[in-house]
Amino acid sequence: MIYNIVNNNIIFIFDNKTQMKNNMKNIKSLVKKYTGKSEINVEYVTADYVDTLANMYLFDFRENQSNKRVKDWYISNYPNDELGKELNSKITFHQLMECLKERKNYNSKLETRDSLICDRIAGRLCEIYHISGSEISDMFFMARA
Repeated sequence: MIYNIVNNNIIFIFDNKTQMKNNMKNIKSLVKKYTGKSEINVEYVTADYVDTLANMYLFDFRENQSNKRVKDWYISNYPNDELGKELNSKITFHQLMECLKERKNYNSKLETRDSLICDRIAGRLCEIYHISGSEISDMFFMARA
């Protein structure tokens, strides 16, 4: 699943209103593509609630998410998963995406072969890069081949 619909809506998250306005064309395109709707209703939430929403809903447009370290994100979102502590401490989402695009072995980059961890990381790549689950699955599959 590449987006999360709540009451038949898609939730997008931005750092600020200006960033949202600058991405309005993308928003309208994604909403139309995935829901068939052309109208957009905007609601604002407090900064305290943004991280909660970002972890629950996809299409995270906050800046520099691709430069975040995979391990840091994983441990903060899955603190009870002991295997997450074994992930490569240096690799960022951007580096992982480049690895997948080049069809390189991502297991050695992540330093894990755990399928659940890889699925969770793949889901986060979908959110950051605004691509479908099937697209990212294909990239993971091709990198394994």
